[in-house]
Amino acid sequence: MYKDHEHLDKVEDKLTLWKYMDFAKFANLIETSSLWFNRIDQFEDPFEGTYSHANEKLRNNIYDFTIPKEIYEQIQSLARGHLFVSCFHQNKYESAAMWRLYADTNGIAIKTNVERLKNCFVKEKRDVYISRVEYIDFEKDFLPEGNMFYLGTHKRKSFEYEQEIRCLYSAPANEEVQEYGMKISVDLPILIQKIYISPYAASYIEETLERFLETHGLCIDVCKSNLYEMN
Repeated sequence: MYKDHEHLDKVEDKLTLWKYMDFAKFANLIETSSLWFNRIDQFEDPFEGTYSHANEKLRNNIYDFTIPKEIYEQIQSLARGHLFVSCFHQNKYESAAMWRLYADTNGIAIKTNVERLKNCFVKEKRDVYISRVEYIDFEKDFLPEGNMFYLGTHKRKSFEYEQEIRCLYSAPANEEVQEYGMKISVDLPILIQKIYISPYAASYIEETLERFLETHGLCIDVCKSNLYEMN
């Protein structure tokens, strides 16, 4: 279930969130009633789950004591093998960039908010945390240390357009996990406020999607994005 974490930012419940995906990923979400959590080292960005370059330069100025570099390397390695995240885009409105990047012609976006996201993990036994991602300059900015979750809540400035809110799960060493990630169960009617179909999608997709949801016993509002419609 969702839990607060004293070292992670509290995120306002009413913030609107979006998750953009292709239809295959959406179908998997519906059929398994679970969100996919990527292992932090499996993203395209090789800096995910790493300390900034500035950390090594600035540590001696911040601390009154010295911790061997090897210790930080061990913490980083542990995080990259045991930290799992599921990403949402924070925005009051649809994002043209997110449609293009993650959900083009056959894409789907689910609309939700932070409160729904917290509550959707009600039946999940594992502890899930939620935090805003902070975008920093890895050459100049010190990435906070002292908690492994910080490695999952900081990214480079180049990705600031993503405006991420992340769900995070830290797997204990004795938990058997897949190399690329894991599924964590959610209550779909709680999670999904509304479903949007890509503005690039064919007109028949809406009817197909509604039949697909009906097959799975779900009554969720569906609409085709009118992002590029004049009327």
